[in-house]
Amino acid sequence: MTLFKEKINSTNRREKAWKNGRLVFFQNLPDANYWDNYWNDTITKEYYETYEEGQLNEFSGIFDKYLKVTDSILEAGCGNARYIIALCAKGFNKIDGIEWGEKTVEKVKKIYPDLSIQVGDVTNTGKPDSSYDAYISLGVVEHRLEGPEPFLIEANRVLKPSGYAFITVPYVNPLRTLKAKLGQYADVTPNASFFQYAFRRAEFRNFLHQAGFEVIEAHGIAGYYGLLEEIPGWLNFIDGLPGGWAIKQYLKRAAWIDIFGHMIIFVCKKCEINRYHLSSNS
Repeated sequence: MTLFKEKINSTNRREKAWKNGRLVFFQNLPDANYWDNYWNDTITKEYYETYEEGQLNEFSGIFDKYLKVTDSILEAGCGNARYIIALCAKGFNKIDGIEWGEKTVEKVKKIYPDLSIQVGDVTNTGKPDSSYDAYISLGVVEHRLEGPEPFLIEANRVLKPSGYAFITVPYVNPLRTLKAKLGQYADVTPNASFFQYAFRRAEFRNFLHQAGFEVIEAHGIAGYYGLLEEIPGWLNFIDGLPGGWAIKQYLKRAAWIDIFGHMIIFVCKKCEINRYHLSSNS
């Protein structure tokens, strides 16, 4: 694969296009069937061993900073529920999960029958207003072609006043911005299904403000994957260097590499006055 070229191949590698200041990924239609297939092989007792020990991966510091074990939490789009399991292991006991994939939920419940997860639509959860202290959405809202607004409005609705939301989306990081300026992405729609958007920091911050959130902090995550996604040839080059393995291990652990994060996490607080409803009613 040559540098800066992304093509869908037999393994469904994602193709990208730059449209209206946003990076668009094309791959598979991200419907319930897609996610059932995506999570299927991960739902084994062995897979969950580290999560049963409380492993929260790159979210550990963020969750430890803002969450209390007494908080009521909703993870909207919980997938295989790995982070619900990890939080339960850390003493949280008021966590609900909603997942679109019915087969995924059924398979998780066979291993963890008492886990509070259910099949549902995260744009219309059916939960009461102001019922949760915290809301978690990890790689969900970017998959709607028309935009993320319904997810964010529903998140705001179910949160208590001043409740926290933790939302991740793919990130137009500085490297992706440079590639766009250099014309390294296609500018026409590829012959494939829409999969997801990557957002600029300011753009997604505006979506959050319009939905009634105050952004407390935002930063890139999964920086090593971001480099691997955008310049795989460079990381392959490192493999050929003396000590290449050690260099790659360092890059995976280095904090600065999250400048190139594939994802960006927004920590938000629900505003006392819902700005979205103010603007929509004006």
